Amino acid sequence: MHFSKTPIKIYLDQKDYSRIGKGLVGNQKCDTDLTVYHFLIKLVNSGKIRIYFSWCHFIEALKYEQEIDIVEPYCQVIDSLTQGHCIKWIDALQKTELELFLSRQFNFNTSISDDYPYGKFVDALPFTDDLISDFQKRCNLIEIKNGIKIRSLNILNEFKQFGNTKFLKEVIKQTPKKSLYDINNNLSSYSIFSKEELVDLLFGSLQNQENLLEKLLGNDDFLKELIKQTPNEYLLSFSESFPGFDFSNEELINFLFGNPQIQKKLIRKYFDRVSSFKNFVLKYSKLFPQVKKMGDLFKDTRSLSTAIMFMQAVYDINPNLVNEKNIYDDLIHKYIEYFTNDLNNICNKHNLDREISKKFLADTKFKGMPSINSLLTYVIEYYKRHKGNLIKGRKPESSDIMDLYHIRNLPYVDIYSTDSFFGEFAKKRSIEFRTQVVTSLVELKDVLEKKRDHSLINPNFYLLKV
Repeated sequence: MHFSKTPIKIYLDQKDYSRIGKGLVGNQKCDTDLTVYHFLIKLVNSGKIRIYFSWCHFIEALKYEQEIDIVEPYCQVIDSLTQGHCIKWIDALQKTELELFLSRQFNFNTSISDDYPYGKFVDALPFTDDLISDFQKRCNLIEIKNGIKIRSLNILNEFKQFGNTKFLKEVIKQTPKKSLYDINNNLSSYSIFSKEELVDLLFGSLQNQENLLEKLLGNDDFLKELIKQTPNEYLLSFSESFPGFDFSNEELINFLFGNPQIQKKLIRKYFDRVSSFKNFVLKYSKLFPQVKKMGDLFKDTRSLSTAIMFMQAVYDINPNLVNEKNIYDDLIHKYIEYFTNDLNNICNKHNLDREISKKFLADTKFKGMPSINSLLTYVIEYYKRHKGNLIKGRKPESSDIMDLYHIRNLPYVDIYSTDSFFGEFAKKRSIEFRTQVVTSLVELKDVLEKKRDHSLINPNFYLLKV
């Protein structure tokens, strides 16, 4: 089999990962899928193909996070096939494409690269300022100080039980202060205390010890030195709260005492160290309630009737509309409203007329923005197959709403895998995006085996000049 140097981009459906995962744990009904998996792994490792996941797969995994026998193999398969490659979070794509689309029409320069849709791991998630702020609130000095205080009191309590207390008190009182703190480097940071205070810290009442520790922990230089000298002891509670935490001593000091810009940079570095889809789903997602809620959003969608009402609520569509053109035009109008702030920022940045820019988006119907165009295309196709009496014909399914979110990623890959229903109408319109649609892993294997020469499509082919 011969491929060009550029890898073929592929997007697999949730069912594909799920069936392979079942095959890995011994489900004989999925043996064929397991065979395709081993075929794909060889192509991935050789650089012939590149498989991408999106935020949708993360949500699918969160639905089953309590069912370890299901979610672990599912995550394992995603990790091995995608190797961390993802399609970026939808809001990030939309903002990028809005600027890129306008730049082609109004001829202003932009630094956006051709590979803008693609990233690694956390780029698939809504890594927003709110998420960073939430992290910053959790990683604050108060939490660190409380942890140090509790451990220090435990250590001091143990120290009281050791040796001849009266004799040790007398030794401290008789020893010159400089000599006392030079005896052990570990005591050097405590030199802000007088000898009397040190005696009280070591042998005094619990209340006196707490008061003196408050004084000690109020000294930033002491805390910095403590972090620098004894990280394993004093940072244990911190590392337990944040799985995967592996900042250096200096990075942690900069994070705790630095400005918000430094903190934000280090938080991003923390997330960039996420090394697996599985680790993120089973550990990191628990740190962020707002991310976890994304998974809960789709857990209670029991029927497609509910899903359709959900879409109507999201896009504020009049549920009495029955004409596809009206729905399409209404969605265009809603998206123009949605982009108001982003459009204003771009117009200010590049000195564009806002009304002319808005008219351009309305007239072109977002044809140059694949993240929007794909959704508009397939929502209408979906509606055509379910309008009228929902009792007749194909019954809506609870998973359909997520499939509509999945299909927004179709324009960014060369081969897109989905189920038979979505595949049927996706194939009819996929020529617009120059993407080949398959409906099973067996079909995917057949397509790849038949390829003898491959010319990768530039990601910007759909950004038409209008």
